[in-house]
Amino acid sequence: MSNPGKSRDTASSASGNEEWEKMLGPSLIQHSKTAGTSNNGGGEPAPTKYTTLKTGDALKDKEFVLLYFSASWCPPCQAFSPMLKSFYKLVNDKIEIIYISSDKSVSQFEEYFGTMPWLSLPVAGTAAIKSALAQSMQISGIPALIVMTREGGLFVTDKAREQVTTCVRNSGSSNAAQDNAKELVRQWREDVPAVPLSEAKIGSGGGSQGIMGLVMALLKNPAAIFAIVYFVKWAMRKHQTLTQQGGEEGVDDAAAALNVEEHGAEEQEF
Repeated sequence: MSNPGKSRDTASSASGNEEWEKMLGPSLIQHSKTAGTSNNGGGEPAPTKYTTLKTGDALKDKEFVLLYFSASWCPPCQAFSPMLKSFYKLVNDKIEIIYISSDKSVSQFEEYFGTMPWLSLPVAGTAAIKSALAQSMQISGIPALIVMTREGGLFVTDKAREQVTTCVRNSGSSNAAQDNAKELVRQWREDVPAVPLSEAKIGSGGGSQGIMGLVMALLKNPAAIFAIVYFVKWAMRKHQTLTQQGGEEGVDDAAAALNVEEHGAEEQEF
């Protein structure tokens, strides 16, 4: 006899796979360094190789999917990645992270991704996917970490970078780190309403992302740019006028003081 509940779960899983494949593409890669050294005779580590995974299969057992927009040349990314790595090791049974690279070359990507224990979009043929993700998530600066539910691809938060940083920094011991990491995942599950991406309020929390969002909004509005330029020019002219007036008054005051001193000297001489 068939199991209706199992059939519904299978159908739901297949639907979820389709959504993620539409968002991330059909495959993801996982790095795995070959044991030993390369055969070039120099004793150097063997080159990094990648295992290709089907997107749906790679994410099927996870509760949350975190999209990590980052790059090797970005100092804040270099500072945050080790913290994210520590966090990931504690809760990787619940989450999967996908590296969305902004590296400038394949060699940069290979070196940087080689330090990451999570998954990535493939190196080649994913420029359009990255652009679409950045646009839909309103990414205006890196590093950025977006949390979404595995089931349904619902948006949870774009404040995960700050949350993970606080979680890791406030962990004084291994037990505290484990507890803090699990608590953050619990908050994503129970305290934050997951919504469709079209209804998400992204970038509403201020900070550097909020400022960048404001700048991007201004850049998209020519009238606002002209107004700002006009105001700046007016302020500069006003400042110049006041400076000149102040300078003239200063000259007049100096001349009056010199005149007083001269008269005083004359009165002293007579």
